[in-house]
Amino acid sequence: MLFFRDDAFILFFTANFDKVKAAMPSDQLHPVRTVGGRAMVAVSASNFMETTVGAYGEVVVFVPAVYGKRPPPMLPLALETKYPGFGMVVLHMPVTTTLARDAGRGEWGYTKFTTDMDFDINPDYMQCRMREQNQDILTLHVQRRGVP
Repeated sequence: MLFFRDDAFILFFTANFDKVKAAMPSDQLHPVRTVGGRAMVAVSASNFMETTVGAYGEVVVFVPAVYGKRPPPMLPLALETKYPGFGMVVLHMPVTTTLARDAGRGEWGYTKFTTDMDFDINPDYMQCRMREQNQDILTLHVQRRGVP
């Protein structure tokens, strides 16, 4: 799959460490902690306008984590690929098309599922509204102001 044009944004949150750790698919995966001991969790939204499988939307819920030894707080995020065992654990990855779902499952093994998404990208804000059968699931809204 090739990607040529998209709008994307990502939000980072902190969450209860024990609950995030319980969501990890292996005991060898350790979520990255903040200095206060909470886990980091990220949610990204991408509106892929031009790809080799057509246009589609995608939301990814993922956890920065380290495989193997429990890491010190924040250091793996600062060093990224230089930190041994560092990566991102995908927990959820809804998409808007069956073709994108099947490609992600077949090529990467992601547990993708399909749902509806509306993107509103303008000079003031970026927003993705996700829903299923006209019931809201999640709305991500980011103002465009200040330093990224």
